[in-house]
Amino acid sequence: DAAKQNAESLRKELIDLEGRIVGAAGLAPGFIEDALKSRKVPASMKQQRAELVEKLRAARAEQQKADKLAESAPKPAESAPPTKPDAEEATSKPNEIALLTKRLSVLEQLRTCLQE
Repeated sequence: DAAKQNAESLRKELIDLEGRIVGAAGLAPGFIEDALKSRKVPASMKQQRAELVEKLRAARAEQQKADKLAESAPKPAESAPPTKPDAEEATSKPNEIALLTKRLSVLEQLRTCLQE
């Protein structure tokens, strides 16, 4: 969710900057390619746009990576039947521990990816 918010804020910032670039070139909205070719637009604005575009690409890639990890994470188990025989319950404890350990590992991988 943080990756999605980051990508959205970068997108809004890019839209705002592109509007200022087009305005500096004296062109109508939507003519960003022509505005980038204009000598009226300062090189610093063009560089800032290039950096924002790259940051947005990276943020979207990060968001897709997080989405894929979230999709591959195991879904919460259905509620267990109300009663189990004692012998079956004793053998299911190690299985539950293994399942919880696996889920923890997936969550740690997701956290690591989001921090990068």
